[in-house]
Amino acid sequence: MTKLNVGVIRIRIRQPDIGGLGFSASSNETVLRVALRFYLVNGRIPTPEELAKEALKFERRMANGRAVAANEVYPIVFGGIQLLHSYLVRVMPEPVLGAEEWLGQYLCMAFNPNGGRQIAKAVPEKLFQNQKAGRCYVREISRFAEASGSALKRHDLLNLGHGMNEFRRTFDQWTDGVYTSRTKAMIRKLEKAVPSGIIAWKPPGAGGCESLTILSPNQEARDAVIQHLRKLGWWAAPVSVTGGFSMEISPRNAVRVTAGYRLDLIGAADLGQDATIRQSGCCLSLAIEPRAEMILDRDSGFSPMLYKLPPDSPHPPHLTSAHSCQCVS
Repeated sequence: MTKLNVGVIRIRIRQPDIGGLGFSASSNETVLRVALRFYLVNGRIPTPEELAKEALKFERRMANGRAVAANEVYPIVFGGIQLLHSYLVRVMPEPVLGAEEWLGQYLCMAFNPNGGRQIAKAVPEKLFQNQKAGRCYVREISRFAEASGSALKRHDLLNLGHGMNEFRRTFDQWTDGVYTSRTKAMIRKLEKAVPSGIIAWKPPGAGGCESLTILSPNQEARDAVIQHLRKLGWWAAPVSVTGGFSMEISPRNAVRVTAGYRLDLIGAADLGQDATIRQSGCCLSLAIEPRAEMILDRDSGFSPMLYKLPPDSPHPPHLTSAHSCQCVS
């Protein structure tokens, strides 16, 4: 067997600097990279189911086998608003239709661009230490997710807010207060500056960073909250729900893949898939703008079906600027 060097495959990446703020930036990048890897190996675009499964496998390998990231990968891949049912051996997304524009009138996201980012990296290990407590928390959080998903379908703002607040209190208890540790001070300022402007609030993702998701009673209150956050130096904007991953292939074999980020309204119940907990769960999350993109191009002679990965490589190619590959002739 001979090997033919076909030049350089170039990867260009465009993504905002929002890592460590709870919006699943690392899972977004995993989805983009795994989608390109799939195309290079198979010569076709993956289905959402194929991409979600492969990206989740990669995320869990990187987490030393912990059952993390289902509530990150699946909303990013499938897009829209998703009730995510995580059973012991499978994950099933259930789209919540007809609430995308409605929700955007009341929901905003914000973060301090110069503030602390996640200190919660060690938190998950603590969550896995007590099976009985873990099962209890997952069941309770799942009830909030189911009820909040039902509220979304009815455009029931108050019950959606109730579910978000109850989740925040419950997950804060599970993490011994780490979850809200860097956001309580800002919420106190907002409640003083914009009375009756907040129905519900929570940090996105695992928390422990200076970022917030805030639900307001109306668009005027949402805008007032956003303006005050901006005055205090935070980045803030209405939430815009986006679709799932998108992949485009040009006649010259250039490939462009894009995907949004993940914003969870009710999270963490997917941790029940871990072998130390073993409890089916349900989360409620959405894919949001902005969208990150990766563009694969080549200098000459590129054919995706001939791409050869290193033997037994479990990882998608880590391409930040350029990656030389060899093809089998």
